[in-house]
Amino acid sequence: MELFKISFIGAGNVATQLALQFSKSKTIKIEEIYSQKIENAIQLVSKIGQGKAMDSLDLSDSLATFIVIAVKDDALKSVISNLKINPKTIVFHTSGSQPLEILEELTQNIGVFYPLQTFSKEKEIDFSSLNICIEAKDIKIKKNLSELCKIIKAKEVFIDSNQRKYLHIAAVFSCNFVNHLWALSDEYLSDKNLSFDLLKPLLEETLEKAFLISPKNAQTGPAKRNDTEIINKHLNLLNENPNLHRIYQMLTESILKFK
Repeated sequence: MELFKISFIGAGNVATQLALQFSKSKTIKIEEIYSQKIENAIQLVSKIGQGKAMDSLDLSDSLATFIVIAVKDDALKSVISNLKINPKTIVFHTSGSQPLEILEELTQNIGVFYPLQTFSKEKEIDFSSLNICIEAKDIKIKKNLSELCKIIKAKEVFIDSNQRKYLHIAAVFSCNFVNHLWALSDEYLSDKNLSFDLLKPLLEETLEKAFLISPKNAQTGPAKRNDTEIINKHLNLLNENPNLHRIYQMLTESILKFK
């Protein structure tokens, strides 16, 4: 099997988890890891046991088959503008919201490799249950990205830039916003000397039911029942916390209007 040589631009959450997975394969070699803060690149190189830490975006002499740009969306344009590569190198980004075409000023050998998951440096991910959204105009590059999915045992999903931007919005609603509500619940319970762990069975059942019968059909609670007495009691209790009061009221109104 062909040996893929990969370099990473970025050493954050996504880059860390992808590098960890790729480094486990005998068919992949990590060449370089770039970070603006060299200590972050050094840390990741040490973690995976291969590669060269860099704080320069000049990769024109790199032997990498692929360069993976895994940086924050607001840093992507700047990185692309300053990155120097061998024109034959295949470059792909991991962004959910940025189009494929953003890479065209670098080369025509471009793709998208967007893992639809929430990542942290500390928690390793089971890639066998992960969807990776692939996009490339070139059939050969698409096959290469597909092969990378197989190597890390992830599921490939072919989605274009237009579809991906909508998927990313849905991911923000269903993951980031929901997690923020969990954080608010955790803080609220802590203030009342109660444990967030008490909610674990409820959260697990809610998620399981959403996939089983759809989120719309799984909806329960005071707003779904239009139980104004309970809603008003909750709002009165939340008068001490204006932020939670506002969020409770806004989400209640959204559920009431949802058909």
